[in-house]
Amino acid sequence: MDQRILEFIGDLRRAEMRISPSEALDALSASTEIGLEDRETFKSALATTLVKESRDLATFNRIFDLYFLDLQALGEGLKKALGPEDPKIREMLDRLTAEAGMEMDELTELLLSGEGSDMEMAIRQEGQGTGLERLMYFLQVGYFSRRIYDKFDWEAIERDLGRIMQLLEAKGLDPGMIARIRNYLDLRLEAFRRMIRQHVSQARPVSRRCLHHARRRCSLEESPKFEKGAAPNANQSDVSPPPRVVGIAE
Repeated sequence: MDQRILEFIGDLRRAEMRISPSEALDALSASTEIGLEDRETFKSALATTLVKESRDLATFNRIFDLYFLDLQALGEGLKKALGPEDPKIREMLDRLTAEAGMEMDELTELLLSGEGSDMEMAIRQEGQGTGLERLMYFLQVGYFSRRIYDKFDWEAIERDLGRIMQLLEAKGLDPGMIARIRNYLDLRLEAFRRMIRQHVSQARPVSRRCLHHARRRCSLEESPKFEKGAAPNANQSDVSPPPRVVGIAE
């Protein structure tokens, strides 16, 4: 979780919030002490350490929602997506691949022994630079899911899984156990694909709120200009004509 909080702080800085190294350390300490059980308490603890000016609060809230939509629901959703753990299979795969000295794709290693939070972090990393902040409508979820999906080397993953199956057969494992292991890996692979779409779907409402606030901000910024430019109920004759642009053919 420390890594996610540091990435969160990095995005706050990129949004032009001033956060010192000591304040970042205070935020990490506060999150460790408070824990993730209560989202609002967790949010208040981070805001207390990171937000110095009231004008930055909207930025903090927007980016916090993007990183920590619902901590409890997120954890439960990841567990549900990955299905029941099978420590026996995980231990066996770790031991056999270590003995064989197999070099595998990073995502394959995540499928073998990674936690749901590790997978979610990998999806978030690959989602950077895909234009996810432009997501506005439900029909775009599939498009942006595919953009993130294509960043992973699925052919390498399938090759790794094939090599693992060959290794299990060479060890003389029972065919029933091999089938059970393959099913376990396939379920985790499918869960990871679903997590990509879930990640994109969760970003959609945040993107829409961001656009709403941006439009509202622009409207508020422009309104004084119009008030200054023309007094209400002014006669048309009182309004000076616009200056003639010279050098453009009429």
